[in-house]
Amino acid sequence: MKLFDKLKNLTKAEIIMIIFLILGILVSVFVLEPAFTNVDMHAGSIIYLDQKSSDIITLSASTTAASAAISLIPTDAGAPIAEQLMDFNLYFLIIFVWNIYRKIFTYDIGIHCFQFLDPYCQCLRYRIYFIKKSKG
Repeated sequence: MKLFDKLKNLTKAEIIMIIFLILGILVSVFVLEPAFTNVDMHAGSIIYLDQKSSDIITLSASTTAASAAISLIPTDAGAPIAEQLMDFNLYFLIIFVWNIYRKIFTYDIGIHCFQFLDPYCQCLRYRIYFIKKSKG
């Protein structure tokens, strides 16, 4: 019953704000979310990330080969260099995994942002407005 009592006391400005809130949520979920989750929209980014991933794989393979070649030297003179090259290989693999995450997030950000986060933030903004109003 408290909810209906509060709804009776709303001003025209507050009713208009609630209507815009609902419209914003509907636009976010039904207009923006399908547009931003369309794979064709992100095709250029995905192609770019695929090219960079192949470059990183090439660098990783070449450092591994160079490390193996240096470690074949009969003395231990090349061991520190080979170990340093293998450290570079680890960094290249970390960058490669990060590239894969970027590729996944390019698509997923549209879903999470416009289907969940934006409507939640709009409701939170509405709630904060009424908390401030009720406090004075």
